[in-house]
This record gives sequence, C-alpha cells and structure tokens, in this order.
Amino acid sequence: MKKSLILSSLVFLVACSNTPNPHNIHKQEDSGTPLDGQTWTGSSFYDNFSFWGYNSNLWQAVDNFNGSPFGCTFSTANAAPDNGAQASGKLNLMLNTSGTRCAELHTRERLAAPGSTIGGTFNLDNVSGTLASIFTFKRWDTGGGAWQEIDIEYIPNWPGATTTSKARYHVAVIYQATSTSDKYMYEGFIDVGTGFTNPNDYTTALFNWDVGSVQWKYGDAVIFTMNKGTPPAESFNYAENGYTVHVYQNNTYGSALNVDPAHFPSDPTYIFMNYWRGDNASGIQSFMGPYTNTLDSTARYGGLFYTRW
Repeated sequence: MKKSLILSSLVFLVACSNTPNPHNIHKQEDSGTPLDGQTWTGSSFYDNFSFWGYNSNLWQAVDNFNGSPFGCTFSTANAAPDNGAQASGKLNLMLNTSGTRCAELHTRERLAAPGSTIGGTFNLDNVSGTLASIFTFKRWDTGGGAWQEIDIEYIPNWPGATTTSKARYHVAVIYQATSTSDKYMYEGFIDVGTGFTNPNDYTTALFNWDVGSVQWKYGDAVIFTMNKGTPPAESFNYAENGYTVHVYQNNTYGSALNVDPAHFPSDPTYIFMNYWRGDNASGIQSFMGPYTNTLDSTARYGGLFYTRW
C-alpha cells in the first residue's frame, strides 16, 4: 500500500537531543522517512500508519509460511489500515477466523544498526496462543551471516506465570552462527501488567541498542537490560533440528543478563513487526499457551520509529 507522507503533520513519539542519552529518548527527529519513490537510507524514521496503513517505500508485507511452530501463513491481506485509518492512524495486523492467516512486515532494507532506538506503540487482543512483536532480525537466508535478533514480544497468556496475570512482555537476544550450529537465547518474561491487552492502551515500548548493551523500556520505565559480558550458567537447554538450544533466562523486572560477546548483536538488520499464533505443539504452548480461538483477533500498531543517535 502506498501512502502520502505529510511530515509537518506527524505527531512524534520520540526524539533525540543534540547529545542523546539512550536512557532518555522521548521524542523522534524524523530525518529519513522515505517519500514516494524513495528508499530508506538507514537514518531515523517514523511511520504513523495513517494514510492507508503503512509506508510501502519503507515496509515489505510478507506472503509466506514459516513452518513450525507457526500455526498460520503470513498474508499481505492481513496487514491493513484500521477502519477510518486516516482519522485513527493505526495499522491492524490480523488473524483470520480460522487462525490460518496472520501478518508480518519488515523494512525493505537491512540497515538498522547499533547506536539506535527501535520501538513503537501497539497492543493486541487477549487471546491465548498469540504474540505481537517489534524486533530486529537477520540470518544466513536474509542477507548472510549469523542469526542475530533483538525482540520486543507481547504474550497475553504466558504459561510460566506464577501470578494471576499471565500477560508478559518478552525480551530476547538470539544468536545462531549457521543453520546447523547451536542456538543461544538470552531472554526474560517481564510482568508489566495487562495494559497491552487493552485496545485503547498504546503505551510506548522500545529498546535502546548500543554497542555493548540492549536496554528495554515500557512507558518511561527501564524494565530490563542485557550487557555484553560473561553470561551466567545456562538456565536449561533442549534439542532442536539436530542442534542444541542454550537458554539463559532472568524474569525479574528491572534486572539484567549478560550476553556472551560472541553472541551480541552487531550486524545491520531488518526491522520486523508481526502478529501470529502457535501451532499448538508442546514446545510453543509452553511459550505462549494453547491457541483455541475461533474469532478474528488483532494486534493494533499506533506507530513505529527508528532513531539514530
């Protein structure tokens, strides 16, 4: 979908000062949002998802089935403007009634890099077995080199919760050198309340990606940090596709976790956002719960930004 961008009318979510502090980025300086016929150059952008949904010079909608543990096929038709999009400025990523089609977009260029803030405002319906996200990602089949990923993921029904509220904000760094190498996952399931399952709540979620740390924020609060350094003993591991997945986990709000320097994300990546459901295999159910919904469900995005410092 094409959309016309009127930069002077943008309501900015976050911006850098002349000497930015990655811990306190509250406004966005838009210096690189592509206009019609232009491409993204890797500088700051802000897409407010008005004027027919999303900037197709910036984003590529996906039409693909990823296989297990995904229980749905990404369809370009499932990424669409909210009703009355020009007034609401929201992008809907949708699961259809049978749960077989879902939605994903990624930047057309692999230019996101350390020294940046990536985030936006989004929420999702309170449906078990689903997940909505903003993340960076690249690997051997998307431009070469190791799998490097940084995640913001909203999970409305995390089975590992020990509180009444099972909603969790999942933070993660993932590394895998090749398709047959061991995989390393550094993660936290952080309780930030149930606001992100409220369709009227568009709290800002973001991560500050520096050369030696990744810091996640929800609203104005720093909720987790990962630093380049010697990791703790792994929490657990499991076999997957002929290799071992090593998991390092800390689920404490405001805490920190070290990432092995060899696994720390440093390469230019794509920026993704998606909404999907699991295929109800046992492993994915332990991550995001069983999917039993028979109704349409939606993740709503009110804007997404990338800020170079």
